[in-house]
Amino acid sequence: MNSIAHDAQFDAGASGQEFARVEFRAMGNDVDIILVDAPRRTLEAMQMRILQLHERWTRFDSSSELMKINNYPGHDVVVSQDTIELVECMIAGFEISNGF
Repeated sequence: MNSIAHDAQFDAGASGQEFARVEFRAMGNDVDIILVDAPRRTLEAMQMRILQLHERWTRFDSSSELMKINNYPGHDVVVSQDTIELVECMIAGFEISNGF
């Protein structure tokens, strides 16, 4: 897992508001979190959550929940509540869009 907010930037803006920002990679994308006047621990919690989902859903790790589903079609696979909710949303989107 990536280091959590180790390279975060904290700065006071001209208005006196504190800005916190961290950039990292997750799910094949650049992630950029910017917070204004939020507790610093919020930045770390947000980054940890995104990285947690990345570990569950990455296709680059054979032990991820996504890869377990892909590698055992037609079999029961134990997954997290996050993955169950993701699949439910995907099914709903498929149904609403008639498969598009």
